[in-house]
Amino acid sequence: MIKLTNILHNIVNEAKQVGTLYHIMDKNSFTYNLTNDKIGNNKDDIISFSRSKNFKSIPNHLPEDKVFARFTIDGNKLSNNKKIFPVDDKHYKTKNNTKDPLDWLFENEDEFEERTIGVINGIGKYIIKIEIFKNLDINTEELLKQYIKKYPSINLSLSN
Repeated sequence: MIKLTNILHNIVNEAKQVGTLYHIMDKNSFTYNLTNDKIGNNKDDIISFSRSKNFKSIPNHLPEDKVFARFTIDGNKLSNNKKIFPVDDKHYKTKNNTKDPLDWLFENEDEFEERTIGVINGIGKYIIKIEIFKNLDINTEELLKQYIKKYPSINLSLSN
């Protein structure tokens, strides 16, 4: 009977298997995230992640040339503390640059988005890797060194 109780306990308490998630950001967000060891400002913030390593921009928000860094996140570990849910937005584009919805074409692509709501404190304990895509200034480099010292398990990749 104890074995059955243990099995049921493990099933009920098992976290969602999310896998690896990616979070891209501009330099200001990167600095904020490291300085405060969190992502998000308030309890109602929607934090977006991608399951795709190739995700390099956020349409109408963060163009690829402004992406400064990317966190690789352990989604399984994060899901132990935050509810993570998938998002399936439909992508449309216009043909001939018109605003007429009849000219919109559905793009059949999955953006692989996952979201959570609210601040993620102690983000460093979920980060597997930090990738930097732009040159570091002296202040950002020092901030990054201190952060890696605090979380030595984080891998670092400089690809500028």
